[in-house]
Amino acid sequence: DTGLWSGSAFCGAVYPWRISIWKSAWLDRKEWREREMPFYLLLDLLILIFFPLAMLLSGWLLKNKPSKWPNNVYGYRTRASGRTQESWDFAQAYSGAWWIRWGKISLISTVLLWFLAAVLGEENGGWVFWCLLGVQLVVFLGVIPATVRALKKTFDEYGYPRAWTKK
Repeated sequence: DTGLWSGSAFCGAVYPWRISIWKSAWLDRKEWREREMPFYLLLDLLILIFFPLAMLLSGWLLKNKPSKWPNNVYGYRTRASGRTQESWDFAQAYSGAWWIRWGKISLISTVLLWFLAAVLGEENGGWVFWCLLGVQLVVFLGVIPATVRALKKTFDEYGYPRAWTKK
């Protein structure tokens, strides 16, 4: 194509200095793989380990430094967890332990699967990245139904332990 907007014809005629920049900016596939791919693999890995690290940090905080009383700022907060002090303490400890356990599993599996995808080639990297991110989001939010189920199993509808209300 030799039209006005066809790449080198337009840029070469009006802006001759852009030809060398333009041609050097485009890398073929092999050069891109050697020069740019390691940076993008590292960047993707850093994005992927965000959820597992957030789970580990949040789990550690909830387990080791929980909020002392129900509040609207810090801790695992649902209607069931805030009914009594016992249910609040149980919810903080349970959700903290859950996030620590699944954060470790998620971190290890993410790093292993991502390095496996990096070895297989960048053609597989896109779908592996999005699948891992989706699974991590499900695991990250999975603490909510797991803790609600544990609260219902351990406490009655008023927030008192079931052992106290059984006759």
